Amino acid sequence: MGFILAGLVAGCGSGGDGGGGTGTATVSMTDAPACGYEVVNVTVSKVRIHQSDSASDNAPGWTDITLNPPQPMNLLDLNNGALASLGETPLTAGHYTQLRLVLDNNNGNQPSANWIVLEGQDPKNPNNRIPLDTPSAIRTGIKLIHQFTVNSGQRVDLLLDFDACKSIVKRGNGTYALKPVIQVVPFEQ
Repeated sequence: MGFILAGLVAGCGSGGDGGGGTGTATVSMTDAPACGYEVVNVTVSKVRIHQSDSASDNAPGWTDITLNPPQPMNLLDLNNGALASLGETPLTAGHYTQLRLVLDNNNGNQPSANWIVLEGQDPKNPNNRIPLDTPSAIRTGIKLIHQFTVNSGQRVDLLLDFDACKSIVKRGNGTYALKPVIQVVPFEQ
């Protein structure tokens, strides 16, 4: 199963690695059928883009798409070409190497922001929701390294293929964690 986050980057302007000026980054999500789950719910709070693959989460130079309020989505509803928009932001033309997908925190959220329902259970029953632990995804974001250049007048489309089946891990204590398995692949919309 794959969950796909599509980033559309449109460049305009001149100068720098990508010709300078600004462009636009638009981000969307889609998915394929799941294995073993009725629901895989994640709540996206932010998408971050940076020119350095070694930039820390608090380094200057991040361009953020902030979802206010954070957007919950059942990844399993996003299939057969369905996309969920995560917004857009101006983006300086240039060379980029890092994206981060930041999920909302489960702490204090009732119900949890990120959760699953196992196959065969009623997804409408809140008692069947199992919290999905997402430690790095909420602290610093899911780090994705992929090089792309936004040139003046050019649109760059990115597809982040998130394999939810391989990314959900049942721990020995019976809890579930998200350990993301994501590939960045070329995409044309």
